[in-house]
Amino acid sequence: MNRASRNQASETPLFDELNLGAPASAVVEKQAPGAGLVKIHGPKDALSKEQQTFNRLASRIRNLKARLEQAERDQLDLDQFHLTQHRPALEALGGAFLDLALKLEETATKGRPDKSKNRRLKQAIPRLLDRAFDLIEPTPEGLALHDKYARKGHEAKRRKEATAEADLFLAMAEVMGFEIPPEVRAKSNDPEAMDDFAESLARQAAEVMEAEELARAQRASRRKKTKRQLEREAAEKAKADLKQRSLRDIYLALAKVLHPDIEPDPEKRRHKEDYLKQASAAYQDGNLMELLQLEMAWLETSGIQDASPDKLLLFLEVLKEQATTLEQACRQTELRLVEEYGAHTARAARRAMTETKQEADLNRHHLARLLRGLEADPLFLGACLEALLPR
Repeated sequence: MNRASRNQASETPLFDELNLGAPASAVVEKQAPGAGLVKIHGPKDALSKEQQTFNRLASRIRNLKARLEQAERDQLDLDQFHLTQHRPALEALGGAFLDLALKLEETATKGRPDKSKNRRLKQAIPRLLDRAFDLIEPTPEGLALHDKYARKGHEAKRRKEATAEADLFLAMAEVMGFEIPPEVRAKSNDPEAMDDFAESLARQAAEVMEAEELARAQRASRRKKTKRQLEREAAEKAKADLKQRSLRDIYLALAKVLHPDIEPDPEKRRHKEDYLKQASAAYQDGNLMELLQLEMAWLETSGIQDASPDKLLLFLEVLKEQATTLEQACRQTELRLVEEYGAHTARAARRAMTETKQEADLNRHHLARLLRGLEADPLFLGACLEALLPR
């Protein structure tokens, strides 16, 4: 269950001004250093098309990195605010609902209220407890009290809601063409069985998509290739050959300039050792992208003005892939913001949580005043019920 569902209060006549629907939670691997920081200097009209593309990609990557870092800082800030202020305020409100319900029961037991008050107690206490259980875990005492006054027990109500959700899910699955086995339909009130069935449907869908993709590939392989397709394949093969030749060349060049034995300065020696370890690991793994990024990082201090056309093309490929990765990471972070906080921006999410917290604090203080009134004078019961369920 996500934060939004835990914090969502049910719609009841109690405290209509409450707005407890504001929801409350893409880890990105650290990029290899330097790829977005290199720039080829010179007048724009003096740079080749590839060099201009290189600079545009480098600038784009710097912007994407800054955007992602800001998004991650915003996410941490929101998580901290939720954990330290937003969620505790909602949990405190849930406890206040529970405490008042228990106090109403205690006051009614001692005071023997008339039929009118008893009728309103049967409305107020279950509703208070429903609100409480939307915000905190039900307690045995609270569940017993709820079932004493409510027409339908809390667990029975939850099972009915779960069954309704399962029936809707099964109906949607049928519309999408999936077969629903009778044994699955018989377990529509079992959340674990429904979760297992949902996972099996996801696997079936993935298998169907994989089979369709394989069939498309087989049909394509049987068709005669066009001239453009053959040219594209030849270009891809040439690019792959160039990568293979460059892998060893880049590593040997890096190992030569980064070898710590030729560096007298201790701090620079440690810096070179770190780079060389990363380069050796990338070479052993056959990771050309990592090697290129390390080389580009080292070239921040050496310059990239004289990179050969072939080397520049490889750098462009690295930058394009890195830009794509960063864009995907930004989208994932933004999707997480929507999923966990119901907002498209960190500012909107923070504002919504702040407003919900303020409303929760105000209503908790209102419930506390009613509770203190009952503790001071049992005859306050009528006024308390009127405040909870105005006529």
